Amino acid sequence: MARYSENTREIGARVRARRDELGLTQEALALRCGYSNRSSINKIENGGNALNMDTIRKLADALDVPVSWLTGEENTTTADVIRQMINDLTPAEQETVLAMIKGLVNGHYD
Repeated sequence: MARYSENTREIGARVRARRDELGLTQEALALRCGYSNRSSINKIENGGNALNMDTIRKLADALDVPVSWLTGEENTTTADVIRQMINDLTPAEQETVLAMIKGLVNGHYD
């Protein structure tokens, strides 16, 4: 599998920042990614590992961010965050959110 070695320090910094934002320890993130201990996360955060896309996807999923944000290829916008959150909902929950948005847009939730 191809390695993603460009900007490993930037990816590591993004991993650390998002992990801190979520209040996760390196150990907790390691467990979310399927690692047995925190050493791999430590190496990633310090830019010491060239990463393959499978690892980047695992990190993005564990940190609940798009791969493109993690790799610095695209800035995450509010719309991206909302889109990701809505995609994680069940269809019934999505319908509820849609109704709430329509209410906000139409002024029903002042």
